[in-house]
Amino acid sequence: MNQNAQKKIACIQRRAPHGSVFAAEGLDLALVAATFDHEVTLVFMDDGVFQLLKNQAPERALGMRDFCRALGALPQYGCEQVLAERESLNARNVAAADFLIAATVVERAELLEVLAAQDCVIDF
Repeated sequence: MNQNAQKKIACIQRRAPHGSVFAAEGLDLALVAATFDHEVTLVFMDDGVFQLLKNQAPERALGMRDFCRALGALPQYGCEQVLAERESLNARNVAAADFLIAATVVERAELLEVLAAQDCVIDF
């Protein structure tokens, strides 16, 4: 097996954007993997869908850096497949119109098919 072969990697963002390092670390991993020419799918589900919301101001409210603005750099890194799970959005009353970036809203069944096709799935 070629060690340098492109891998299909899914990074699942399940946690709220602020209050822990998990969300920022997941985004960092996705950007690094994309930098090394892996095919990265970034998935937002559960409380991770809150990372997609625009107009967050954690620096003002929490004294934290707003890493979510880095989501806008995803296409520059070649990470163009961004998915949001419909069931998670509905359960949290989050609408795609409120997203900071473009993301494809998918049903859980479709998301499971996408994840099954990955070489590696990393959950944050």
